[in-house]
Amino acid sequence: MGENERPRGLDVSNWQGAIDWRRVAAQGLSFAYVKATEGTTFRDPYFAENASRAAEAGLAVGAYHFFRAKSVGEARAEAEFFLGQTADFRLTLPPALDVEIPPTGDPVAFREAVLAWLEYVSNRTLRPVVYSFPAFVVQYLGDPQFERYPLWIASWDRAPSEPLGAWKNWTFWQYTCSGIIDGITGRVCLDVHRGPLDLASEETPAPPPTDAPLISEASPASPPESPPLTPESEVEGRNEPGAAPHEETLPPDETSSLPHSEGNDTFAFRLLAAVRKILLFLFTRIFSPILRRTPNSHGDADARKE
Repeated sequence: MGENERPRGLDVSNWQGAIDWRRVAAQGLSFAYVKATEGTTFRDPYFAENASRAAEAGLAVGAYHFFRAKSVGEARAEAEFFLGQTADFRLTLPPALDVEIPPTGDPVAFREAVLAWLEYVSNRTLRPVVYSFPAFVVQYLGDPQFERYPLWIASWDRAPSEPLGAWKNWTFWQYTCSGIIDGITGRVCLDVHRGPLDLASEETPAPPPTDAPLISEASPASPPESPPLTPESEVEGRNEPGAAPHEETLPPDETSSLPHSEGNDTFAFRLLAAVRKILLFLFTRIFSPILRRTPNSHGDADARKE
């Protein structure tokens, strides 16, 4: 299928505010992913409106969850919260899990937690899609167990290389987060599906036995060898809008914090950085010249006294 023939869509959250979905759909887009939940307590305030209006406008709609769990138990709680918040909506795309915050502890425990969320949701609805970006996929999502879940890759400055981590190819590609779409104020992330977008081919697995394990009992494979992510890279993550992520590093930022995340830690980091720049500007433009003139003024006063 040619590049221009692939189904195109977008993904949105409360960052975009109110959206005129009929104007959006009129521009030839086929699908939309809308943020539903984050962690175990946050529900996107625009989710209900976005999911309903996008479907009414004729788009295929899916919901995504922003992952914050650090353990299998937390992951299952997040999955249950997500399913509870999305159960009453007409969603035709598979659910998606946004995984972009690097683990602070054991990477094996982190992978088990991600798999727990995916398997919990997969056993109760359509098989989920995994959203992330190349550096994160290579470093943290290389376990072969991830391959059974379609990949939604964010790569904004080039076409994603293949294979990526556990995946031989991508299913969704987020190619920019600087898109301009009629009906949306500001910029938005745009995506393409590998195509064709055949919703009828998606499987709905039967519910598992109540005592069935939600993750494999086998130990996950070791993570692939790659340079560790720096704290600066962790903060930049997925931005909206922002510059493109690429193969070796996380995406550089052009605006604010992670668009999918409501976390205050990244926002605080950005705010402090901005204040620091302002203070540095004031010092170099105002206070520094005053300090340079001070010795001369004292000297002039002494000269007048003489």
